Amino acid sequence: MCILPNFCRSRLRFILPAVGIFLSFYSIGGCALKPDREVLYSVAFDTRSDDQHARVLDYKYMRDSVTLMAPIAEDVEDGQGMVASNKSLWMQRGTSLYVKWKDENTGAVHEDTADLRGKLPLDMTDKDIRFTVKGSQLAVYVLFSKEPPDRSKSERPNFATSVRFTKIYPQ
Repeated sequence: MCILPNFCRSRLRFILPAVGIFLSFYSIGGCALKPDREVLYSVAFDTRSDDQHARVLDYKYMRDSVTLMAPIAEDVEDGQGMVASNKSLWMQRGTSLYVKWKDENTGAVHEDTADLRGKLPLDMTDKDIRFTVKGSQLAVYVLFSKEPPDRSKSERPNFATSVRFTKIYPQ
């Protein structure tokens, strides 16, 4: 019980709204910065562009040992592979991308796993992952769909002509 009721009432009138504002900003900020939350984004490739001459035989976008995205069995069971895919899902940020592909010029089969730990943005909202395969080289990019392109970059894949991108693998 407050000895000075008017003093306590006047203080509470200012303190309670301030606490409410602080808690609402704290909860919004915590949500926006939490790296493990699920957001909608895509993992895609198209080997018909950028002189790739390849067919993707398999791929797995993973978070530790959990597969977040992979082709459906019908797409890869015939052994012919795929030339393009663009899948969007609500998912957490991945930690690796495994890709197996066949070079159509040489017939050689290659595979590589890109370690994405510390390379993807904390918040994948309005971002997408694209990968290319040229010869024996896998390349992984993050596209920033809401940002205009950086015209100073000389190496610009066809899929990134109208958006900003960052190559994250290999570095």
